[in-house]
Amino acid sequence: MRWAKITIAVATFVIVATCWAADAKYGDAASCVDGASNNVHDAGLYHMKLWDKLWVGSRNSEHGSGNYPGETGVATLYIGIPWVGTDAFGAPRVSGNSPYAAGGAEWYKLMGILWSDGSNWNERPPYINKWGALNSYLMVDDRDATENGPIGLVVEQHGLQWKVALNDDYVMLKYYVRNKSNRNLTNTFFCLYYDFDVGGSLSYIDDKVGVDYGRKMPYMYDEVASHPYVGLRILDGKPHTLGAPDIMEDPDTDLKKWQLMTSGKWIERETPYDWRVCLSSGPHAVARNQTIQLGCAVIAGANLSELQANADAAYNKYWDIYLGVDKFWARAMPGEVELNWEPNSAYAGFNVYRAAANEPAREVKVN
Repeated sequence: MRWAKITIAVATFVIVATCWAADAKYGDAASCVDGASNNVHDAGLYHMKLWDKLWVGSRNSEHGSGNYPGETGVATLYIGIPWVGTDAFGAPRVSGNSPYAAGGAEWYKLMGILWSDGSNWNERPPYINKWGALNSYLMVDDRDATENGPIGLVVEQHGLQWKVALNDDYVMLKYYVRNKSNRNLTNTFFCLYYDFDVGGSLSYIDDKVGVDYGRKMPYMYDEVASHPYVGLRILDGKPHTLGAPDIMEDPDTDLKKWQLMTSGKWIERETPYDWRVCLSSGPHAVARNQTIQLGCAVIAGANLSELQANADAAYNKYWDIYLGVDKFWARAMPGEVELNWEPNSAYAGFNVYRAAANEPAREVKVN
């Protein structure tokens, strides 16, 4: 995607291309940093841990394993991970392993710690300091891929959460997938593979899986009426496969993962069991040195109707934030301010307004 850049002699500026809600101010989502390697999104009602190699959740009942509503709420998540796969190498290649395989995740941390307190600015890209309740960031590559070696990917993960009602029941995750290989990837899939355990690890055997076909959202619930519903929704990127693979079919090879994420099957599970959930998007074409972006959310609700309402809130919030301008930042220079942003392809141009102190703003055309 092409970057837009303009340098103007200005002390105050406004770019008009997007609408940010009042609750999306940076710093709105104070969160808990739990050790050096992970962060817990806990500004809202859904508490979810993010690890430094793209794992989410926890292998036990520690703080942050998808509790709802709030830290002391019902645990809903055991562990999950994103995959990126392609067959452009003559055989299926998938980065991001099964969370249960030996050796941990296949992503290698390049930059960024998971933070919430405004520190460590030297590890953040400049555009992170913007409007948005962003309280986690991570950049990884797939050099640690084991079975068939790396594809040549760099993945950014941005985690956002809000504490304001109607937007406090989900964690939004934004992914940027950059192709750093020496070839064009024409058949690429992005997949979220999650093992939800509604009620915690001691009650996982009574889980069921449903699919909201209108929202393209798989969700999980159990037979305890007081327990919440939890689901996955892709907010940006056409959903391809929605499924619930059998626990006995945990994908532990590139081929198994590829078959699961590209099957196109939509599967529900009404028999209580320890199911997993797979949600993929694709196929995507990613040329050399190009980037695709995808948005998704992990969503909870007290019942199905609340889960659906919260899924709609996540969808609306995502497009409210990202429809206009993404990766926007400014740099003050002697006598001027340099603006940089990545324009959304739906726009033909932008209106930039500049003004000195106590003077009316005047427009600077940018096309």
